[in-house]
This record gives sequence, structure tokens and C-alpha cells, in this order.
Amino acid sequence: MANSGLDYLLQFSKIQKNERVGDIEAIDFKVINNGTQMGHLIIQCKCHKYNKGFNIAASVLNWKIGKYFKRASKSLDYTSVKKLRME
Repeated sequence: MANSGLDYLLQFSKIQKNERVGDIEAIDFKVINNGTQMGHLIIQCKCHKYNKGFNIAASVLNWKIGKYFKRASKSLDYTSVKKLRME
């Protein structure tokens, strides 16, 4: 089995389909490029706080979820992820 593709990358995602962390819910996943890195896994999310849908690379969302669980980030929603992406 090659170390690529959706099933392989989902093993390393800190959020799974239909799971909610903070105010963000993972709706669906897709793989871009060759699917060998977490940046190739795109997560379609819904923010329940702002009722807004968006796509984000799993590598970015995993990092933000880690900060949220360690309480280094007070919230996990669309604005906190958007702010992170602009830094």
C-alpha cells in the first residue's frame, strides 16, 4: 500500500467527518496533488458560531486544534482560523 491518499491522511487528522471541535465541524474531505502530506488534505468545514462554510488544509487546522486543546487558543471558529491564515 502506498503512503498516500485519503485513507492514509485521515489517520493523522485531528478531526474526522461529522466531528465537531470548538465551533468547527468537519463536513467532508478531499485530496489534492499526490496526497502524501497533510497540506494535501483539504477539509470542508462549517462554523456553527458564524454559520459559515469554508475549506482549509488539514495541516493548518490540525495545528489550530492542537493550540485549542492546549488552551493556547481561547476559541476555535471561523475568525480564529481566518486570523491564523493571515499571520
